[in-house]
Amino acid sequence: MAKLYVGVVLHGFSPTLAEGLNSILQSRLTFPTKFVILDNGSPNPHELTPVLDAIKTDPRVSVVVSNTNKGCGGGWNTCIMEAYNDPEFEWIVLVGPDVFVHPDAINNLVLRYLEGGVDITSGVDCNWEDPMPELSPQEVPGANFVFIMLPKIVTDTVGLFDEVNFPVAYHEDNDWHSRAKIAGCGNGIWTWQAPCRHVRSSTIRRYPNLAKHFEESRSNFIKKWGVGVADLNKIPAIKEADERWAAEFNNMQERRK
Repeated sequence: MAKLYVGVVLHGFSPTLAEGLNSILQSRLTFPTKFVILDNGSPNPHELTPVLDAIKTDPRVSVVVSNTNKGCGGGWNTCIMEAYNDPEFEWIVLVGPDVFVHPDAINNLVLRYLEGGVDITSGVDCNWEDPMPELSPQEVPGANFVFIMLPKIVTDTVGLFDEVNFPVAYHEDNDWHSRAKIAGCGNGIWTWQAPCRHVRSSTIRRYPNLAKHFEESRSNFIKKWGVGVADLNKIPAIKEADERWAAEFNNMQERRK
């Protein structure tokens, strides 16, 4: 039976952490589901341990502890590889830290994918302190890696996140999505069927020393792609993929009316 995995990468404790994790675990799900929670080299594990001890009593939960910070991409890769150990794995939803999801959001990401016409689905997020967006059929092209669903058939093609060029944080999501577009499986949407509240840049604000890696990742991205993120459409293969998806998306929306 096809199984859904949900991966959450944590780096340290925050006041909103437990509330966000509980919202994920209390999701209304119609698919067999496993949760992979990674403690990604947290600098304050003594604060995080009670939260992890509480959720690991759930038989659906696997807590993985790394003594070193694998970075954002490396953390996501750990969750994905855990899912690949299961022959029934079909989809993985990656959720950022300090994210509070609507009870139906995770399930709806998979249901929208199964409806067809898209390769990857992602949720729409608002500030943590704002009201949760209402469920709506509205959707726009794109990919929100704060809360995203990647089917196994796509990760089989694209591979894992690039830990070599983006070892800590920033731009690993842009790189992965660009590779998916060139591979012909990067057609993504943000859907209001999967809303969440999000403490934006929470990890960087708690540990400002991580912010220094932005310029390193930006430089590595330009070395790898020849352009910055804002100029990716100057790459012919990506420009063609974006234009093709824009036309397909508009036609799909007309059919869905």
